[in-house]
Formats: sequence, C-alpha cells, structure tokens
Amino acid sequence: MSTDDTITAWGNHVDGAVALTKLRGMDQFNDPISHAMFRAVRTMMVMMTMPQTASRKLMKIRSQAAFNARSLSTRSLAREAGLVKATYQRKMLLTA
Repeated sequence: MSTDDTITAWGNHVDGAVALTKLRGMDQFNDPISHAMFRAVRTMMVMMTMPQTASRKLMKIRSQAAFNARSLSTRSLAREAGLVKATYQRKMLLTA
C-alpha cells in the first residue's frame, strides 16, 4: 500500500466518522462520552483539512530516506563482502 493510498484510506475513514457524527445529532452533547467522541472526530477532520500536499511530500521524503538507508547498508555489506573475499584470495595466493 502506497503512502497516497494510506492517506486516501484515512481520509475516507474520517469522512465516515464525520457522517456518523452528523447523524447522531444534538443529543450527543448530553452524554460526556459522546461529546468526547465528537471532539475526537472534529480533531481528525481538522487535521485532514490541513494542506495534504505538504503531508504527502513529508511522508514520501521519509519513505525515500528509509529506502536509501537500506540501499546504502546493502551496498556497504556487498562492498565489505567483496573486500573479505579479495583479502581471502590474496592470503590463499601468498600461502600457496
């Protein structure tokens, strides 16, 4: 699942929660737990209305950085393995 898919899925979840909150009507403000749920949904809704492009760019940068770190460590390991092999071959030539 890509970052864009995750953001879209979360947006759909928030949209559904907002729709359910609207259906509950004004009675939800009489119960403290229902009122707390309203506040939680409102917070999620506000967060989703923030500039999504900035969030997406940040998530993509983080995921690219993680990928680069994995690639770098893989290349480093491969390079080290090559050096170990070359050292072993040199030792074998010197002892032969």
